[in-house]
Amino acid sequence: METIIWATDGSSGAEEALPAACELADLSGGQIVAVHISNRFDGRASASLEDDVVALIEHQVDDLRERGYFANLVVRRSHQDAAETTAVVAAELHAHVIVCGTRGRSPAASALLGSFTQRLLHVAPCPVFAVPPTAVHAVAR
Repeated sequence: METIIWATDGSSGAEEALPAACELADLSGGQIVAVHISNRFDGRASASLEDDVVALIEHQVDDLRERGYFANLVVRRSHQDAAETTAVVAAELHAHVIVCGTRGRSPAASALLGSFTQRLLHVAPCPVFAVPPTAVHAVAR
């Protein structure tokens, strides 16, 4: 696997999927590309929150580099569905796998709009490795 996408929205669910992306990179020698889709265009407060999320992810990518991973960040601003846009980025980068959590920032939005991970499973150009929160706790035991 040369390119491993870690799909992140800055949530704890996305963060819990990061060890799986690291493990795949360890096994394959591949690079990790953190992909964040920003679709918040609704005002100053939202923009400030989005800036905080991007800063958090930049810090996580810097930490990956310090730990010896070849890691980059792609932030894409889009009015399109986040899963659809992630799939487009994956195709552009010729990704071998997309790693994501199963819980994101907004459970209410997920209930109304559908799950990012569920949609990604339908539109991704490569395999999707969906990491439930329980998987992290099971490994830690």
